Amino acid sequence: MTSEANAREDNLETIERQVAESQKTVIALDADIQDLEKLNERTKAEAVQQQRSVQQEVHRNLDLTAKINSMENGLRYLINPEIRFNVLNRAKEIEAAELRREVENLKNAKANQADNKYQLEKELDTIRRDIDAISSQNADVR
Repeated sequence: MTSEANAREDNLETIERQVAESQKTVIALDADIQDLEKLNERTKAEAVQQQRSVQQEVHRNLDLTAKINSMENGLRYLINPEIRFNVLNRAKEIEAAELRREVENLKNAKANQADNKYQLEKELDTIRRDIDAISSQNADVR
């Protein structure tokens, strides 16, 4: 029995060592998990910051592209006489259309004035006839 007890005691000691080593391993793994979680949070924060930086850079690039395109168009206008002619020609066409509208408005206003003048002359003639009739009646009464 002694050998059996010794064997059990040896097994128990082996198991206790294995449990102690497993506990140490679990503690080390917990520490590793905490470190990895901290690293994960830092990485997330850095990724968010990186994304913001990229977005800012994209907006800056879009603004610069728009400015470059505007300047290139201005340069084309200055360099290319055909484009300059087309732009000036279009501006003159717009101005001419506006002047035609203004002339049409003036013609309409003149026609309205003529109608108003005709109506006023008719009313004036009626008033003169009424005055002549009243004057004639006053002369007859005297």
